[in-house]
Amino acid sequence: MSATPSAPNKRSKSRFAATPLGRIAGATLVVAALTALARSTTVAREITAASAFGAGDELDAYLIASAIPVYLLGAIAGSFQSAFVPRYIALAKEKDQGGADRFVGNALAVTVLGMGAVTLVLAAAAQFIVPLMASGFPADKIIMTRELLYFMVPAVMLGAVPVVYTAWLNALELYRLPSLLPGVGPLVAVTILLLFAPHFGIRALAIGTVFGAFIEVLVVVTAARISGHRIPIPRFKISPDLAKVGTEFWPLLFGTLLFSSTTLVDQIMAASLDPGSVAALSFGSRVTALVIAVAGVGVGTSVLPTFSRLVADHDWATLTRTLVQFGIMVFVFAALFSAVITGSSVPLIELLFERGNFSGADTGRVASVQFYFALQLPFFLLSLVLVRLLSALSLNRTVFMITAFNTVLNIVLNYLLMQRMGVAGIALSTTLVHLISTGLFAGAVMRRLRQAPKLT
Repeated sequence: MSATPSAPNKRSKSRFAATPLGRIAGATLVVAALTALARSTTVAREITAASAFGAGDELDAYLIASAIPVYLLGAIAGSFQSAFVPRYIALAKEKDQGGADRFVGNALAVTVLGMGAVTLVLAAAAQFIVPLMASGFPADKIIMTRELLYFMVPAVMLGAVPVVYTAWLNALELYRLPSLLPGVGPLVAVTILLLFAPHFGIRALAIGTVFGAFIEVLVVVTAARISGHRIPIPRFKISPDLAKVGTEFWPLLFGTLLFSSTTLVDQIMAASLDPGSVAALSFGSRVTALVIAVAGVGVGTSVLPTFSRLVADHDWATLTRTLVQFGIMVFVFAALFSAVITGSSVPLIELLFERGNFSGADTGRVASVQFYFALQLPFFLLSLVLVRLLSALSLNRTVFMITAFNTVLNIVLNYLLMQRMGVAGIALSTTLVHLISTGLFAGAVMRRLRQAPKLT
């Protein structure tokens, strides 16, 4: 008798899975789970570094130096995916698969050359960039930071291949490999740190970062070949389709650079506070950053292909309904995570970092930073959904303008709040910026969706 009611239940689940909301929700769970597994290696790297160096000068120098490659790679990867996926989906529908494969090859060649040029420029400009970023550091600490940056700049060029492959596989809705890939580099880095830190100190972590980026290239190419997908052949040709991607990419890149610059600006401004403030800001953001990395990758990866298809089909009713339903789901779950983190801030920091040279005094300072960072979660993730929809709607200039405003707002709030609260004020500033940006992105989306039926 129990089998009878189960059949309608299974059919109901099957119908839900076939809806846009069901596809997004299912993909989000898969990507988030695999990303959580991959990001565990990042946590292991941070815990190992905290134990080895504490919240002191060496780790301050590494964090400032590594912020530049991480900042550039994150901005390029996110912008490229948002520009590439909608165009690839349209191209695969309009033309044969051979044309789509050639498009990927063209994108790979251009990206490798472009990021190679960025690597050379960054290496040449390091002697000017580091003193600006670390203006509060003494001379010997600035020299150490610049040396570590020289070690790590090759990671920018090496990151070109994973950037393109990740966007390509996500466009094919093959989410598993791209979700696991970010765990490879930190795993390699922590291994090298454990083996060579006694001999090379903080330089072991910098060397491990670059070697990890190289291993990521080998892994993504090998895994794509093993899975049976044709490897794109790099051909340097600016095709009309690639030019369209470029038209969408540049506003996204500038917007993403500004959006991501809040972290970089936070670190620069923290460097002007008491010694160890950069490390405290970094450690205090780690738990929140982990949730954002896991949930953000899941949300951002899953919604873009579905939103792009609904926009291409001009199915505005389904698009609006899916946006509202999924937006509510994201906000509620993110608020729950935020409540858990803020309610257990001190025990979490004790569990993760309080060992070796990381003292109880460090725990109190970092826990305060973590509390204010965690409040941003619902607003950050909801704004990510809205930004992906704006990209699918080709409103990347709007994204740029809102982000430019938020960047200025972040600097102003940082300055005002850190005068009263120290490094914890910088964390609170970040949350307030995300709250305001969510409202601005929501307003832009609502205006476009009201106009959409008249424009198609």
